[in-house]
Amino acid sequence: MKTLLLPLLICGLSGCGGGPISEAQAQADAQIEIAQIFCIIRPDASGRWYVQNDIDHHAQGCNLNLEQGGDYLRLYFNRQYTHAGTVQISSDDDFRNKVQGFGNLGLTSTTIKIECNGQVIDPATVYSCVPPGGGNLWVNITMVNK
Repeated sequence: MKTLLLPLLICGLSGCGGGPISEAQAQADAQIEIAQIFCIIRPDASGRWYVQNDIDHHAQGCNLNLEQGGDYLRLYFNRQYTHAGTVQISSDDDFRNKVQGFGNLGLTSTTIKIECNGQVIDPATVYSCVPPGGGNLWVNITMVNK
């Protein structure tokens, strides 16, 4: 996070092409925290999704308990933020173009919908779309505190 604060401070002091700004504004801009949250989510053999966190995979900034409903997954963050940033969800090579996830952001979680061939499905039924045993989604989230 320190690498983000210094450019913000330099940008704030120099005006970043928008003209000089006040020192107070520069200090306020320097107080912005950018948080990176990332994890891999995947279904087990029965279609129950979980956050992968093992010897080869590390989840950062999220709760390991993934809520699963009839048409969604909800990934909770380890804390609350003041502003939403961005969410990106990517399929791996096992899911390819058959299974995708998309989500929206709240200040404490993201709600993810799973699609099979362009149709929202119950996440538990993902293996009716692709062969069982593989596949995961990479979730990358940026959140902001001001």
